[in-house]
Amino acid sequence: MSTGKPYEGEERGYLIENRFAICLSTKIPLFDVEGKIVGLLGVSFDITDRERAGELEKQMELYEVEKMDDICAPIQALKVVEYVCKDKLAERENKMLEFSVKSIKDIGDRLISKYRRMKKSVYNNTSHTL
Repeated sequence: MSTGKPYEGEERGYLIENRFAICLSTKIPLFDVEGKIVGLLGVSFDITDRERAGELEKQMELYEVEKMDDICAPIQALKVVEYVCKDKLAERENKMLEFSVKSIKDIGDRLISKYRRMKKSVYNNTSHTL
């Protein structure tokens, strides 16, 4: 209020009924005719449910992506097939199989890497008070 500038931001705290809430608040100072700050006008919207839903959605996405670790076993099996079939397939088919296995492995590696970054980010940014 002392800056004389509007404020907008997220505020976390306990409401009168002792319930934790996350609010989106806008506050502006009120001036008299001489330009002195004489009060504050503020509006807050409770966004707790929206924030909790967002956190749950992130955790569900992580749960779904977590299953991507299971992709390693089939990729390993494909690599074995590639090795076993190497002498039995024509050069063109070998190259197609090699390219396909490498592509699937790269996709799996990227998904797992993205999952690990997301998981680390969510756990580092999650407030445990919710």
